[in-house]
Amino acid sequence: MVGQLLRKRGLSTAIAILILMVIIVSLAIPFLFYLQYMRQSSQVTGAIVSNYVTLKQLQYEAVVSGHPAIYYSAGTQKGSIIFEYTNGTFVPPISLTITGILYFNNGVWQNITTYKYPIVINSSQSLQIPSYASNNPIIIVTSLGNVFFLAPNTSIGPYSLGSKGGVEILAQITTQNNIYMPIANVTTNIMGGKFKNYTLPVAFPNTTGTFQAKVPRYVYYEFPNGTVITGQFHNWIIQGKAIVNSTQTEGITVTLEGQSVVLIANYTPVTTYITLNVQVVEPNAPQVQPISVQIDGKTYQVPSTVRVLAGFVSVIIPQGYLKFNNTLQKSKGYIYTYEYNYSVVGNTKYVSPSFVFFVNPQTSSVTLTIYYTEEGYYVYVNIVAIVATGQVPPNMNFILNETVYNYGQSYWILAGKYIADPTGEFVNNPFLLYPIVQPYFIGPVNIYYNNVLIWSDTEYTTQIIINITQPGTITVQYGVEYYYQQL
Repeated sequence: MVGQLLRKRGLSTAIAILILMVIIVSLAIPFLFYLQYMRQSSQVTGAIVSNYVTLKQLQYEAVVSGHPAIYYSAGTQKGSIIFEYTNGTFVPPISLTITGILYFNNGVWQNITTYKYPIVINSSQSLQIPSYASNNPIIIVTSLGNVFFLAPNTSIGPYSLGSKGGVEILAQITTQNNIYMPIANVTTNIMGGKFKNYTLPVAFPNTTGTFQAKVPRYVYYEFPNGTVITGQFHNWIIQGKAIVNSTQTEGITVTLEGQSVVLIANYTPVTTYITLNVQVVEPNAPQVQPISVQIDGKTYQVPSTVRVLAGFVSVIIPQGYLKFNNTLQKSKGYIYTYEYNYSVVGNTKYVSPSFVFFVNPQTSSVTLTIYYTEEGYYVYVNIVAIVATGQVPPNMNFILNETVYNYGQSYWILAGKYIADPTGEFVNNPFLLYPIVQPYFIGPVNIYYNNVLIWSDTEYTTQIIINITQPGTITVQYGVEYYYQQL
């Protein structure tokens, strides 16, 4: 009995192992197929990438070799892009598929939308340029990712046209979504002799010779709203035939080979942030009133600390803060008036209210100080009159430097010295029941400023000078100065 149980148990175990092996094999076979597929897919992907890079390079070499050469004939009214197969060694002609043509407009590359893309070029032909783009630099983008830049009346590849061709030098900041032409210059001896600075883009007629050219490490492009993109030098892009000693340094040596060439200084955006400490100086004010400042296209209340991209930083003092009033002490009777003077970053002084300064990306923080000059300050002054006869006549008032102030009212008066002139009033017998009272004159006898006597009619002075420096009350005490006896 026991032996039979052992035999049954052993048989059950063997069957279970057999079933487990079947399951493992059934799962392993698809997994092995999957691994094989992934390996093959990786190889195919690598081959595709390799083929794409090779095709892109072949297309570029074909164009600069004249298959097809591209010439941009520009004009103020109309222009055209001429594609000419000038190199007969390629049989049959190699097609050039264009996925976009962009023109340079106000610092931004914009697509020419009048074309129906893609455009396939497989024979010598020309494309008309719309009038709005015909006298601007253009970029031709191909299906293989090549980008060909053409200034007006220049060519890529061996295109023969009398007095045309030469060297084009330009700079561009390449972002993920666009290409921008920055504010930049180049220092070169291409014209022989000494090195000279030229604003980019620039063209030279040279087709032979050797020269040096150097561009700045950092450049920038500023949008109309004040936003700034800083570009850091990345590499040179050479379109056409020329020998260069390097494409990775700002300064290069170029040897021309008798053909047109475009040298593009390519920049990538700076993405490092720095801390900008903005301070505001308002002399004599007990407390600095914050102002609005536009920094890299954004508005900030300063003084404060803001984070901005390193490189070139744009600052604009808005029109409303070229002159403004500090009203923080208004409840205490003071208003301070300020006018923009200048700004300082490091050791550099900027007089203009709109300027751009540079911050090295290796710097963690920098201070911008905005200086104002005090034009003066206003104090809140109440002007009252005390008349011996009781009510102040309506024609009586207080004059400071020929400005008339009414009694019983308060005014914001610019602090300083004034010539005061309290007016008087002739009264013609107001007491009708007593005809013995004759006409008389009500005139000032004492003037008080914050309860301090500053003038009295006993002083025989030609002018009454009052120095207004603080808020308070000016009190004019009137009395009857003259009686007139009827004759």
